[in-house]
Amino acid sequence: MIELVTTDSFDEVRAMVNEAFASGTIHPLLILRQDSRFLERVRVAEAILADNDGTITSGASWIAAGKFFTDPRHTDAETAERAWYYGLHEDGEHFWHDRKPEDDADWAPAEAAWGARTIMRLAESGVTRENIGAAGKLLLPRPGVHRLFDRHRARAIITFGIADVVEGFLRAHQLPSADIAGFRLVYDDQGRVSSHHPGSCVTRACKGKAALRFLASRGIRQEHSFSVFDSVVDRRMILPGGVSLLLVPGTEANSSLQRFRNMHVETLWDHGLDALLVDNDFEHLNELLDSAP
Repeated sequence: MIELVTTDSFDEVRAMVNEAFASGTIHPLLILRQDSRFLERVRVAEAILADNDGTITSGASWIAAGKFFTDPRHTDAETAERAWYYGLHEDGEHFWHDRKPEDDADWAPAEAAWGARTIMRLAESGVTRENIGAAGKLLLPRPGVHRLFDRHRARAIITFGIADVVEGFLRAHQLPSADIAGFRLVYDDQGRVSSHHPGSCVTRACKGKAALRFLASRGIRQEHSFSVFDSVVDRRMILPGGVSLLLVPGTEANSSLQRFRNMHVETLWDHGLDALLVDNDFEHLNELLDSAP
């Protein structure tokens, strides 16, 4: 069973999330903003706009692709840069004048550079198209994703991740088809990664624009969209008039990733987030949607 709570107070939200984690055993919890009509609006939404890494899969496309690095120095550098990225949200060390990034204009070059450097390492390691497809198989869908996607006639995955890995992930697990916005790889004539497409580089700054362009291409109004994601990186996916859900996966409660997520829940709530799901998957949410009048 899942507990359903409504509130407009972020202090209550924070207290409920902390209590859910304190026991060490996650009790599924869905927190709704008062008068959000969340379940009703999700049931009638025509389009789902989903983040990939950490949301519809507990894994990350960058890490999955990095399994095919052939030089240990690449792995070490990637680990160090990931730690640097998460650290930027706390102290800004080694950023411009050692200050925290303040807005999307600050974050865009940091995120784009990190993605480009990872792809450079994939190229230097001779990673192939087949390797990238195999990386997609390493990602496992959260239970309930298939049913959640099937509820909507139009589906888009908008990710600060590698689009080609996400394609392999959908294909390997026979998930419903979806348009994908992310870093798209370029391959040489022998099928090896050579770079990324310069016009396909998705950071937090352009996630909202990608969502709007997808909806426009399908003739769907923002009011008929449902956005689901797991962190402040996805803030721009909270569309005016649309319905939004933040997933807080319980199994990662004590990890550095969960700490990064939890630091910015208030930012998302203040930005108009409709609901917060404390759960490891989407099965309980699907049950609620099935039973809603």
